[in-house]
Amino acid sequence: MTDQNSDTMQVTRFTLANGLEVLVYPYPVIPWVATQLWYRVGSKHEQDGQRGAAHLLEHMLFKGTKRMSELDVTAITDALSGYSNAFTNQDYTAYLFDFPRANWTVGLDLLADCMSHATIKPDLLNGELAAVIQELRLYNDDYEATLEETLTGDIFSGHPYHYPVIGYRHDLWHMTDDALMHFYKQWYKPNNAVLVVVGDVTVEEVKTQTERFFGHIPAGKLPVIDKSFWQSDMMSHSVALSYDIHQLSDVTSFIIPGFNQGKHELVSTLGTLLADGISSRLYKTLVRADGTALSVESCSGDLDEYDLFFIKVQHEHESNRRVIHNAIRQELDDLATNGPTEHELERAYALACMERQELFQDMQELATVIGHGFASTGDANYGLRKPSNNYAKLAHDIQDYVRRWCRRSQAHFGQLKAISSDESKLWQMNQNKKDASDESFIAARVRQTPLEPLLYAHTIATCDLDEVPFPPYKKYELAHKSNLITCVTKTTKTVVALVTFANSYYNEPEDKAGIAELTARLVIDAVIGFTPDEFADLIERRGMSLEAGPGFIALTMLTVDGDYGLTLLGDIIAQPKFDEHSFNRMRGEMIAELDDLFDDTYASVDQYARQRIYGTHPYGRLSLGNKKSLESLTLADVRAWHAYAYQVYASKIVVVGDFDQDRVAAHINKLWRTLPADCNTPPILPTITSMATMTPSAYTLPRDQTALCYAGLSVSRTDAWYDPLLLLDQIVCGGEMGSMYSLLFQVRERTGLFYSITGSPLVHAGLYAGMVRIKTLVCPDRVEKADYEIKKALRDIPEYITPETLAKARSSIISARMQTLLSNKQLATLLISLERCGLSLEYELQLQQRLANISVDTVCAAADQFLNPERLVRITVGR
Repeated sequence: MTDQNSDTMQVTRFTLANGLEVLVYPYPVIPWVATQLWYRVGSKHEQDGQRGAAHLLEHMLFKGTKRMSELDVTAITDALSGYSNAFTNQDYTAYLFDFPRANWTVGLDLLADCMSHATIKPDLLNGELAAVIQELRLYNDDYEATLEETLTGDIFSGHPYHYPVIGYRHDLWHMTDDALMHFYKQWYKPNNAVLVVVGDVTVEEVKTQTERFFGHIPAGKLPVIDKSFWQSDMMSHSVALSYDIHQLSDVTSFIIPGFNQGKHELVSTLGTLLADGISSRLYKTLVRADGTALSVESCSGDLDEYDLFFIKVQHEHESNRRVIHNAIRQELDDLATNGPTEHELERAYALACMERQELFQDMQELATVIGHGFASTGDANYGLRKPSNNYAKLAHDIQDYVRRWCRRSQAHFGQLKAISSDESKLWQMNQNKKDASDESFIAARVRQTPLEPLLYAHTIATCDLDEVPFPPYKKYELAHKSNLITCVTKTTKTVVALVTFANSYYNEPEDKAGIAELTARLVIDAVIGFTPDEFADLIERRGMSLEAGPGFIALTMLTVDGDYGLTLLGDIIAQPKFDEHSFNRMRGEMIAELDDLFDDTYASVDQYARQRIYGTHPYGRLSLGNKKSLESLTLADVRAWHAYAYQVYASKIVVVGDFDQDRVAAHINKLWRTLPADCNTPPILPTITSMATMTPSAYTLPRDQTALCYAGLSVSRTDAWYDPLLLLDQIVCGGEMGSMYSLLFQVRERTGLFYSITGSPLVHAGLYAGMVRIKTLVCPDRVEKADYEIKKALRDIPEYITPETLAKARSSIISARMQTLLSNKQLATLLISLERCGLSLEYELQLQQRLANISVDTVCAAADQFLNPERLVRITVGR
């Protein structure tokens, strides 16, 4: 097997006279362009007293220039159907735009203006500081990320990597506009930046447009960067953090060469061998063999100068820790002594080939890989290197790498532990002090001015978007009244096959809640004739990935394995092994996942909302079931559910990717004739009725922030209100593109009450009615303020709906659909959802025309019926 990617294009690099380095990767698969501007400045460049400046400046850079107000960047992005964002790490800060090809140069205009003409106004800074404090609290509730950050800081004592990217409260509290402007003027120069352009462009037009927008900006003198003379000592660091949690976590870490050494492929391969994937060494040892762990994975920090390699393990009992540490050490010792086997390296290579193929289905991720690779190594094509299948050399290099960098004497350890009831009281006391301190700071730096009116956005002319032909597709009638849709894409040499069955967890008996989810996991665990380990290896040695849930199975494969994969899919459906050891392990994992779900305010509020909206209707159920039901389930129950629910009668299959349509159709039709096909059509679900009461619900969970949620009953995919609500989704909640000019995000901009807010009036909308859900995280003492502001915004929706806002929303929705065509998985999901709702693809292709016929009055009526805060129930989870 070989990497079948057909691209031969290389990244083109050129440099402007002012020192701006430009990387171009023409990729005309859809009329879309991803643009990123990387600055070689991150948290490691900050001095004492300014910790967090790089990250705070990232927040402020789009909040006004000499010609733009604070909302112009987001308003322009929204008006031109684009997407904007930014990120900061220890080494770099990057700003990014996605635009349809017709508007792509606007991204260059905005980035160039922000490079040299940013204004940092004190009152706007006050508002944004409040939001950053919320972000800091958000990170505090991400316990695993907090553990990694704390351990990283401990390991790198004496090096700038010691300091957290978001900074410290005391530095943020004292940050002034003058200090931030000084930091900006030091680092934001064209000769300290890299521009990356990926998409439907030519090198020549990028040269012309880059010179037009950036060529006049003068190079600047950059600060002298003192080299960090830091040496890792022969010592081991240990960090333990205690929280009110059920699932425990252990992290083992090693200092490794920085990303700029160009050895990332070795780190990635080592992670694949050890902990990534269901046939990795530690997964077999710790998860599959005896259930010591619930999950294992690896990652690296991607730090430039010195990096960290992490092995992360989730488990449930303190007694597991010694077993986990011993297993990790044993596998590393074996790799150091014997090296990896060729069999293992074949698997790692196949998975790397698939990962590389999928990279080409996300333009922004492609731009990130190119930008990071060049900024770190100076090699414009570093991020696009094909994996190596020189197994002899890889084996030698991995063995040498482990010997040198994964030593016992320099292993570092982090633990997440559960606290006792006495410690919980102490946590609460400390948290109250922190709340008071934060509130004192926020009260002292309250924004006094309203949102600024637009200055520049009105001058931007919109362009008609390029029409995008839908990829060739066909629909076939199969045996047993099943339907097949095939859709050919040539973006990558991959194929996605998605199968759905008539029954899901909505149809399972109440006393066997969770049976559909448990069966789905076991169906893809192994087939008859293979052990679970053998089957996992069979899948991953071809770079395949299997996903399953109640009512569906999805298989992703390289094109070269298409015939094999489809045949294997038939075996998975009809001949699962149902291994007893796997049954016991997976049932235990689901019970643990229930604990983990309800340990998380942001995740659990979704389920509480479903329970309130749907009540006893099956839509209100959790696919994981409940502990009582799970504990009573038997392997015989699983076999019985499989025999009932995995019949291919009336099933629906979608195949998307690079293949021959008629050949695949013939293959699947022949296969389907051999599969079990009893007519087990599920009963029609009862009608969903509106909630009887709007009484708020509150659930207690000791966390840094409180989840605040508003929920209500919505409509099905075929309802006449669906399209008006789709427009409201874009205008009010930000839509699929995540617009930061949405009505609700402007509440965040104006008040700083929360870091982010998400939502949609069409959550779970399908064959049956979906739900309205809007949620955010907020300080416990600011819940009522946030409640007032969010409800006020929802009441004001009719004032915000104009023909202009509808036109922009329509354009953004169509642009989001364009992005779907780039991803085989997203396209398969869209096609199967339409098919399950009885809608044709032609219906979807008529979306633009349907949206154009919807009036302002209709959208306002939809807002009154579905987004009126008096018709939404409030749910909180937190202190």
